[in-house]
Amino acid sequence: MSKAKSKAPAGAFDPSRIKRKPVQLPVMRFEDETERFLRIDTPFTKSTRNAAQAAAREDGKKGKAAAQMDPATICTVTDVQTGEQGTLIVNATLQSTIEEKYPSEAYVGVVFGITRPRQGKAKRYYKFSVFEIES
Repeated sequence: MSKAKSKAPAGAFDPSRIKRKPVQLPVMRFEDETERFLRIDTPFTKSTRNAAQAAAREDGKKGKAAAQMDPATICTVTDVQTGEQGTLIVNATLQSTIEEKYPSEAYVGVVFGITRPRQGKAKRYYKFSVFEIES
């Protein structure tokens, strides 16, 4: 007795044909002194969701300190080593470094090697090391 393979009826849902488009991308984070190779896919924009407030709450700030923060500047990036796509919360110093060399959103589509050094004790910000990666 042979078992016949059952076929899905015409028009039935076929999960192998799914095209996935993420609704929400994971947040890309930098580790101290670890270089990430990121392609910037979208221009820098202000977040509609106040990620800065959420980050401040994670850091233990409450009340007025968290409420007074401006919306975060974000962009969509792709890690070219892993292929993972995510949202990068763009630090003000990183943004100014990139926009200084790539005016008018010329940085979109460019791959960068970005390293965040350890933060000095007297500094309140990170000074990123940024290199364009040529293919």
